[in-house]
Amino acid sequence: MMIGMGVGQAVVGPLSDRFGRRKPLLIGMSVFTLVSLLCAVATSADLLIALRFVQGLSGAAGVVVARAVIRDHFAGDDMTRFTAKMMFVTMLAPMLGPIVGAQLIRFGPWPTVFVFMAVLSALSTFLVWKYLPESLPAEERRSMTAREFGSTVVTLVRDAHFIAPTIAVLMNFSMLFTYVSTFSFISQNELGASPGSTRCCSRSARSRSWRATRRTCS
Repeated sequence: MMIGMGVGQAVVGPLSDRFGRRKPLLIGMSVFTLVSLLCAVATSADLLIALRFVQGLSGAAGVVVARAVIRDHFAGDDMTRFTAKMMFVTMLAPMLGPIVGAQLIRFGPWPTVFVFMAVLSALSTFLVWKYLPESLPAEERRSMTAREFGSTVVTLVRDAHFIAPTIAVLMNFSMLFTYVSTFSFISQNELGASPGSTRCCSRSARSRSWRATRRTCS
């Protein structure tokens, strides 16, 4: 899924510059909803992995378009502050996700998690459709050829002012997702912790990170 999300941002970003913010976002969220339901009925591990890749591709729309909308509405320090607030809210996902997922597994089989994701995605899609206006006027939209896109990427990679903070963010999220994906296995298999205590420790650690992010935003 993470590979799909990374690739999807490179695809959806230029599309949102060409067709506006709403259309790519609504399509991506709708596909995410559908694929989440398909994951719930996957009949093999290979099929589930493929669907998760598509889920990441479509989910990338929310990641990249949300930041584009902020850029459309704000500039300078205001954009920095609003982006920090969005990251503050984003920290809730890795903090609450494993806890909610563990509770869902207690009351139903593993497909319940994907059904829950589909329901949340459908609700979010409706809210975006109803309340999020288009933030990129038609006269400001532009298309980008593959050569222009490649040239832009090369320019950014060579720019130290861009690549240095990008690497910092990359390492931060690498540590975050490494922790999220391995903490339960290490704590239970290597340290002998129970599932309940694992959830408590995980929630405590993420709560501290969340509070630190909130102080930064304020």
